[in-house]
Amino acid sequence: MITLCVRGKKGYSVLTATDKKMVSNVIYDTDKGVDNDYSDAIVTYCMDNNINIALGYSTYVIAAGWDKIIEHERVIVFHDSLLPKYRGFCPLPAMLINGETTIGVTAFRGTSAYDEGPIINQMYRNISYPIKINEAIEIICELYHVMTSYVIDNIYNLPSIGQRSEPSYSPWRDDIDYRINWNWSAEKIKRFVDAVGPPYAGAYTSVNGKKIRIYDCEVVDDVIVEDRQSHIGKTIFKDTVICGEGLLKIKGDKFKIRYE
Repeated sequence: MITLCVRGKKGYSVLTATDKKMVSNVIYDTDKGVDNDYSDAIVTYCMDNNINIALGYSTYVIAAGWDKIIEHERVIVFHDSLLPKYRGFCPLPAMLINGETTIGVTAFRGTSAYDEGPIINQMYRNISYPIKINEAIEIICELYHVMTSYVIDNIYNLPSIGQRSEPSYSPWRDDIDYRINWNWSAEKIKRFVDAVGPPYAGAYTSVNGKKIRIYDCEVVDDVIVEDRQSHIGKTIFKDTVICGEGLLKIKGDKFKIRYE
């Protein structure tokens, strides 16, 4: 029997993909950092399918969207990067900001050191830009769904191989990490805005001392800016901002910006 530790949309995807007869109990958590943490959906699904919501671990534990320590010998963790790259928190936004053309998921055996356990399986998709974070999450959730079937079908004889290449890390994002760095290129800022938008809080900058969240923008043709370095972050045309490289036009209707 399996205990599921799930949080968010990715956790919900694993829950709904798991054979209900294999589930001993579900442990879920909330997430105040997103506009919908799927906790209500998780509870409703469990109630509708007579799945126990209770603390305690059974023979195996599968963790998806989970960020808490699990003290158990047989933990299988789902992580939304192709490990050992992007270990840690919020790997998917970091990958989009960096312009990675392949995103994916890893199932691995949990160990005392986070995200360092032997890899059970990996699945990936190629992507192209522009792409918003909610689209990327949909792709990841589809991969989680498929990965769940693979893990469940092979639960008693799962292969694994140690992580061999050099790792990288993706730290936790606080609100200050949502601030736009206008010294970046317009292309990278565009990726940043798309990567930290809904369901996350959204990229922001300051205008006349007020914080403004920006949810949509586009790269436009650059012009010659005299002494560009001194004018980075200033508007040059209506809704168009000078970046470290290039220009970025802010799409500013009421659905795409918010003052705080």
